[in-house]
Amino acid sequence: MEPTEGDARAAIGVKQPHWASLESEIFADFVEQQPYGIGWWAPDPGTSRRILIADQLSCCLASVAGNMTEASLHWLEYLDASDRDSTRLAGAVKMLPDGPLIDPPRPRCPSNSSPPILSECIRPA
Repeated sequence: MEPTEGDARAAIGVKQPHWASLESEIFADFVEQQPYGIGWWAPDPGTSRRILIADQLSCCLASVAGNMTEASLHWLEYLDASDRDSTRLAGAVKMLPDGPLIDPPRPRCPSNSSPPILSECIRPA
């Protein structure tokens, strides 16, 4: 059995049980026959507007899971970069009698100053 998008989201810590149930409840309000769109809104705001608004609402609902997944992936990338920089810069601050001296190490290769995805492209094989 192939893993689902929900399995992938759960693996990176994105759990949305309440959002999924809200999405299901709203989608259940859509009707494909008269009065079209979100049926209980009829007769307002008019058939074409009701269909357009319902479609936009559907697109917004569908985009939340993807946006939350992307945000979680960006957070994981940040944590990785933060750990790498923390390790590289651990000895950058030296306490002197006159006060602290900040002397960060020079990058030893382009990947020390590049984002992780770019680093993968320029790192020698």
